[in-house]
Amino acid sequence: MVPSWTETLIEAGVEVVGRTRFCIHPREKVAKIPIVGGTKDISWEKVKALNADLLLLDQEENPKSFAEGSPMPWVSTHVIDIESMIHEMDKLGEILSGPLMKTWAEKARNWKSLSKPPQPFPGVIETWGSWTSEEKIVYVIWKNPWMAAGTQTYIGSVVKALGFQMMTLSDEKYPEIPETLLQENLGFFSSEPFPFLKKKKDIQNLFLRGAIVDGEDFSWFGVRSFRFLDNYLR
Repeated sequence: MVPSWTETLIEAGVEVVGRTRFCIHPREKVAKIPIVGGTKDISWEKVKALNADLLLLDQEENPKSFAEGSPMPWVSTHVIDIESMIHEMDKLGEILSGPLMKTWAEKARNWKSLSKPPQPFPGVIETWGSWTSEEKIVYVIWKNPWMAAGTQTYIGSVVKALGFQMMTLSDEKYPEIPETLLQENLGFFSSEPFPFLKKKKDIQNLFLRGAIVDGEDFSWFGVRSFRFLDNYLR
């Protein structure tokens, strides 16, 4: 029930028999896997029909009720940063006999954070206006209301590891922010969950400078994040 893990398990050779509607990678393989709900809703009737051996959850992605109502054994991960992702990949590799996941985790343990981001900037799709990599950024995930990812999120750990400086906003993980904050500071507008890439003209008309970034690169932990970060941190 976790899009990042669905992709990771499939790439690692683990048989996945059910998924959420947000599990979209790898596209050609997930198309054949039945949808049983979303990350916040689930059809237990559809789950039972699959005769699965295990339900895979994540504490940040799924509600506690998924575990409480599961008709089968379940495993819950808790990914909040790069370090916990590595730990959970290792754990899942043990539980699911997935040697590839353990290999990825072992390689990731040797990663070194960057002091400043290389150019072209990792994960950045398009930029406009004048800005430098030394500026503190606001990682924007939603509009109406404006919302951003905090430093204490998985996204925040990826941004920091790549050498960007992230603005400390509040104690909340995904706080609402005023539009004036984005007018005065550098915004990284994520391609998901809000489709800022499709709305880039509107965003560029609102703010004099900023960047559209690949939300999957910055937020999809597991194999996608491993491949993205391994290009820069190894």
